[in-house]
Amino acid sequence: MWERRFDPEGSGVEGSNAQQPTPPARGEGVPGGAIDGPWLIDALTESSDLVFAFDTTTTITWCNPASIRVLGLRPDEVIGRSIAEFIHPDDLERAAEVVGLSNAGAFDEMPITPALYRGRRLDGSWANLDLNGSTGPDGSMLIIARVGGDLVLTDRLLEAVTAGDDVAQQVSLVMEMGTWRHPKEGYAIIYCGDDGERRSLSWNLPPELSGEVAVSGPTPWDVAMASDHEVAIDAIGDAVGDGPVGAELAAVAELHGFVGCLVSPIPDPDHPGGAGIVIWTTASGPTSAGHRYAMGNMRRALTLVLQLRSQVRALERAARIDSLTGATSRSRFLDLLHELRTSAPGSRHAILYIDLDGFKGVNDHLGHAAGDQVLQEMAARIREAAPDGATIGRLGGDEFVVLCAVGTDEAQACAAAQEIIDAVGRPVPIADGHTTVGASIGIAVGRPGDAPTAVLDAADGALLSAKASGRGRWTIAAANPRG
Repeated sequence: MWERRFDPEGSGVEGSNAQQPTPPARGEGVPGGAIDGPWLIDALTESSDLVFAFDTTTTITWCNPASIRVLGLRPDEVIGRSIAEFIHPDDLERAAEVVGLSNAGAFDEMPITPALYRGRRLDGSWANLDLNGSTGPDGSMLIIARVGGDLVLTDRLLEAVTAGDDVAQQVSLVMEMGTWRHPKEGYAIIYCGDDGERRSLSWNLPPELSGEVAVSGPTPWDVAMASDHEVAIDAIGDAVGDGPVGAELAAVAELHGFVGCLVSPIPDPDHPGGAGIVIWTTASGPTSAGHRYAMGNMRRALTLVLQLRSQVRALERAARIDSLTGATSRSRFLDLLHELRTSAPGSRHAILYIDLDGFKGVNDHLGHAAGDQVLQEMAARIREAAPDGATIGRLGGDEFVVLCAVGTDEAQACAAAQEIIDAVGRPVPIADGHTTVGASIGIAVGRPGDAPTAVLDAADGALLSAKASGRGRWTIAAANPRG
């Protein structure tokens, strides 16, 4: 299964006739009064980040053209309005506190640190902005706002991880940590999905350069992931031949205007092949060295995503599987019984409730290590002797249970119980010889409409009868309550 994603909005400001602000004269409309050098105004005007200034009344006094891309408004449509018009109502109190602290001189010795705010766009939507600022001696403030900055994306990624969002959504946020800086470069993340299938999420790339389709010859991501070492190429032509780039891949890269490539392998605890992040560079963009900061952020974020996914899976397995015997855990087995009531309400269910005879003596005389070994062996024998389609659970201690396939009748259940008794009764090899345990089994076969949990209770009652009758035998319950 493959995913592709392209830049839907392009980059930069749309249109060459967009109204641009007239740069203020030296010292006008800029916090702090005169600025030594008009080049600073030019630099602020050309910045890709939204830069604006406001005075002590919160009135915006200057704004650069990035307002078109960030807010959908020209600078002349922003200047003269209060900053409060552009801040989300839920963020206003926090923003007002910062302004108040600024007016009180709290930032004279301590700089303002970045924070996340939501800014109103022309269409009424909200942009998540990474804001930072500085204060002037007259109480005015200069603010720099960045859409999709690392702080914003880290916050969104933490929210996605905390909410348990699909790993594909988390990977897409990792991708944005690179694309927001240089959207005209090419990006790909190669990883295994939750289903174990290899996937590729790409940006601004043909499928050959993202690993989505196979190409002849070596690829830098296969080389990086196999060697667990980063691959950096600044001239694709020099890497063809004995290098990590095949001729077909180099031709595709040249056709699409890519001149270099940076690949970082990422470990994946659940998949030995690991994952990889690929950045294709253009002649007009940074070299591989210029992408290392973004690559570092992406690498740390993807490592976090994959490690947390592995830990969650381990916890889920622990909740479903008994760690000692590999049988279904008690909680999961009871969940299965409840699920059966909904999924197969008109079916009959056969349950075998098993208790090991003589197991306490193994623990008392041979030790708990030998007891654990016996439990593991008994679980394996019960699993082997149980009928096809059965679920084997461990309810605790030396108690096991078998949920037979839907539709199993009394004769089949009794035959399965006898096979389990015979299998359990064989000697068990241990470190200094062997030991023997037995099994008593209670059987209950529900009628159509009986609750599976009620059938389990009836099997438990039949087990008590089997043990009272001399152990090493099975007893079938005469009738089950409806439940």
